[in-house]
Amino acid sequence: MTNKKTLYICSAGMNKGDLTFKTLDILKKSQIVINNILAEKELMQLGIKNVISTNDKFMIKKGTSYGKYLNTILKKLFSKYNTISILTNGNPLFLNPPMANVVSEFAKKNNLTDVIITPGISTFDYLINDVTMKLNIFSDNVLLISHPDMLFSFNKKLTYYDLILYYPDFINNKHLEFIKSIYKQKDKFYLITIKSFNIKSSIKSGNIKDIGRLIKNLDNFTTLLIPHTKVNIKTLSFS
Repeated sequence: MTNKKTLYICSAGMNKGDLTFKTLDILKKSQIVINNILAEKELMQLGIKNVISTNDKFMIKKGTSYGKYLNTILKKLFSKYNTISILTNGNPLFLNPPMANVVSEFAKKNNLTDVIITPGISTFDYLINDVTMKLNIFSDNVLLISHPDMLFSFNKKLTYYDLILYYPDFINNKHLEFIKSIYKQKDKFYLITIKSFNIKSSIKSGNIKDIGRLIKNLDNFTTLLIPHTKVNIKTLSFS
């Protein structure tokens, strides 16, 4: 019997209806499935057994991040099993620190080729397809930024792009001053909230002059979109 350890990181997409046939097959064949995404009853209905539900209350009590918590569980489980799956949502390694942490820790003692990722539909997919349809914004020039500090690298070139900023709750006064210096006060922006397993999206809009007031008390499910205000990008350069 082989001692090779294989870790599957599988996505449930945005709800159980987004599970792909490939992901479903992997989950059924796994010796253990670690889950805090779908209800155990739902997994049983799909023919997925041997499920361990993670203990969120334990993590909160101990002040442990989900990534560290998963690594602790995996260490114990891999002493007994060779094939383990973690059920997550969206694209597992896209803006998902816990999964990135798990893969990094696994790679220290195992071969990275033994980590199999099965991505799924994410909030980003809904953002691009559903929300842009509602706002009638279609562009080949989209700039994705994961932290507001990255805004400073682009300066006025930002205005040539439909700017999508994840985690606008990290925006501080320095970022706000910069944004207001780049865009005109009357330029529009949108705050888009899409939560996993809740397909409905909410959109709030405002003018740049009001952005400081409207971004207060945001959660990490909200994305900032500022449509481009200039269209001539022939001379655009990142140098």
